[in-house]
Amino acid sequence: MSNNNFQTVPSENKLGEEVELPPLADIPVIDLSKAKGTQNERRELVDQLMKAGQEYGFVQVINHGVPKELMEDTMAMYKEFFHLPYEEISAYITNTTNLTYENNKPTYTRDTNRGAIGHGLHPLEAQMKTWPEKPARYRKVVAAYVKEISKVALKVLELFAEGLGLENKYFEVERSDNAYFKSYYYSLCSDPTSTLGLLTHADVNLLTIVQQDNFGLQFLKDGKWLAIDVIPNALVFGVAAQLQVISNGKLKSRDHRVVKNPKTSRLSICIFVSPSRKCIVEPAKTLINDSNPPLYKSYTYGEFMDDYLTKMGANAETISTYFKL
Repeated sequence: MSNNNFQTVPSENKLGEEVELPPLADIPVIDLSKAKGTQNERRELVDQLMKAGQEYGFVQVINHGVPKELMEDTMAMYKEFFHLPYEEISAYITNTTNLTYENNKPTYTRDTNRGAIGHGLHPLEAQMKTWPEKPARYRKVVAAYVKEISKVALKVLELFAEGLGLENKYFEVERSDNAYFKSYYYSLCSDPTSTLGLLTHADVNLLTIVQQDNFGLQFLKDGKWLAIDVIPNALVFGVAAQLQVISNGKLKSRDHRVVKNPKTSRLSICIFVSPSRKCIVEPAKTLINDSNPPLYKSYTYGEFMDDYLTKMGANAETISTYFKL
């Protein structure tokens, strides 16, 4: 992807404060098909994944098994959704963001920067009944997409567990049986220095998966913004707060943002994998010893959602402050 898409972008969240476009981050691109390869290939894959999680908090995943046709159809369907007449999606409009989606009602937000539709995914059959009915294939396409992405998420979490020295199934069942879904549509912006598509934040869940069609996603590392390239048919995986806690700080959640594009719109599809509300989140016990004491406290994910989100802003620094002993 060319680094010439923009001339300037906002610094942090301050509109109009111009800085040079961040360079592309050299984050690892891993070939997930190698997980079924030789022992050496799998070991190399795990090492690449751990390096990405430790140094960048993000990784690009290719050959993940999600059919190309399904990925393209899901993107096309969401482009249709965001161009529906206002009256056909107005029933979902809300001024608040529901990060838990426990009321089984999808939420749609729209402003001058973007549109966003979000809804729950667990349990899938029950949640599907609440999803938008237009476009007509919405529920069928998104359900198929979610099922495929969920398989990939469990494979990546298994590899993270292996890299951390945990049992392979550590992240199955209640540690990863909750998820929510969001698709964002960012309109073309002739002056990307004037506004951000999505303000600086860090994800509070376990693992984030993103499919994107155009440049715009950036993350903060060592006080500098770096841009994430767009690789056709790749999925971007991001370490989120709960995974940082479970790894006792070995894996890093990063602040990130989205800048707008003066040449084209941008569409992203995001799945946020989370623990169940009753799940106890804490540094994995097998990682803790005299030379590696726990850095974070123990809590239930429901406790976190109820308490943290009502008190603190969602950025990496305040998240670490909330969790640390």
